[in-house]
Amino acid sequence: MNSAIASQILATLYTPPWRTITDLAVSAGVGAIAVYFLETLFPRTAINTNVLWTLILCLMVVLIIKSFLPFPEGLIAPSQISLLGIVLGVFLLGGKRYWR
Repeated sequence: MNSAIASQILATLYTPPWRTITDLAVSAGVGAIAVYFLETLFPRTAINTNVLWTLILCLMVVLIIKSFLPFPEGLIAPSQISLLGIVLGVFLLGGKRYWR
């Protein structure tokens, strides 16, 4: 069902230089979405830097638990690149207004 163009784009995204950039971008998106969900699901929570670091810890624990379960491999896996992307997503994309 995949077209030749779509399969070529997916193959390009998984070559060595683009794989790192893709992992970083997906992880940053996960971090930003996590901050958004934190704001909407817990509106009465006083979000500060400590809460954001705890959110990062929770996201990494979920990724580690997900790696042990028999799910097919997705776009994000626990690694140093994922940790860096989640930190960038949480602090720069989603939680910049909560730094102070």
